[in-house]
Amino acid sequence: MPLAVLIAAAAAAAAQPEAQRSTPIIVKGHVWAAFISPMGEPFRPRGAGDDTLARWFNQADRNQDGMLTADEMLTDADRFFATLDTDNNGEIDPDELAHYEWEVAPDVQVNSRTRRSPGQPSPTQSKDTGDTQSRRHERDRQRAAEVDALGIGGALQGAARYPLLNIPEPVAAAVVALVDPRGREVDTTKTATDGGGELRAPHGGRFLMIASADHYQPRAALLTVEERPVEIALLLPRSAAVTGAVRAGDEAAAGVSVVVRQEREVVDESATDRDGNYRFDDLAEGVYVLTAAGPHGAAVRQITLEEGADVRFDVDLLADDAAR
Repeated sequence: MPLAVLIAAAAAAAAQPEAQRSTPIIVKGHVWAAFISPMGEPFRPRGAGDDTLARWFNQADRNQDGMLTADEMLTDADRFFATLDTDNNGEIDPDELAHYEWEVAPDVQVNSRTRRSPGQPSPTQSKDTGDTQSRRHERDRQRAAEVDALGIGGALQGAARYPLLNIPEPVAAAVVALVDPRGREVDTTKTATDGGGELRAPHGGRFLMIASADHYQPRAALLTVEERPVEIALLLPRSAAVTGAVRAGDEAAAGVSVVVRQEREVVDESATDRDGNYRFDDLAEGVYVLTAAGPHGAAVRQITLEEGADVRFDVDLLADDAAR
């Protein structure tokens, strides 16, 4: 008799450490900050006194009685869903989700920085006083400010800094496979819009479950299937990307070979287009070496990618060649 494996796939960036899950999350709102509605719609301030939370509330409160009912919230959710579902198939597919995360609401990305309040200056380097201890203290202060801005070390990250709710985001349309000890795929499925799914094992025993999705890094888990259904949740880290342009002085360098390596192994490679542009998607968090080589010279860069980052590295082959 086939045995059930129940799946829940969620974005890893939304997960909270075990010790923090019982701690209430308090989101402090500001009238000048972006607000992310429970459906995920961004409301950005039109001026210093614009109350973005009130704008969403008044929009959702269709009868203007100062209260939101479940029906009003569902109506508001359906309205925004329709704007994301560009092919009108009733589902948010991976491409539509990527458009939302990168174009509609980039605030939800884990590496997006916290907005500064109006009039708050950006961090600046302090003058060198010659005091080693003072310089060390200033570096520590700036590093702490950078950590706070990115929401690292237990602080709220991504969309959690701007909405009312902090709920793990389900990963829809993830392909999940169940593999037996001999490496044979015994069942496969795609997760639904809620990130859930079900696999059937032909018998009890140990299996490997592998989940993958566009714009996320794959993850695998070993599990033992017995008579009762097995429930398992996989957190998929968002993929990182590197983009840039390769030039030779003032001219675009077309057809240049660009290679990304990690620990001396080639991870991905491409050639620049006629405008000298290149792009690598689906990279995992980590440290890489990027090389660009062409008739005008070669350049080498070490890059560090955080989960979900989309960073840009431009290269001038003539400048790098002259520096050597």
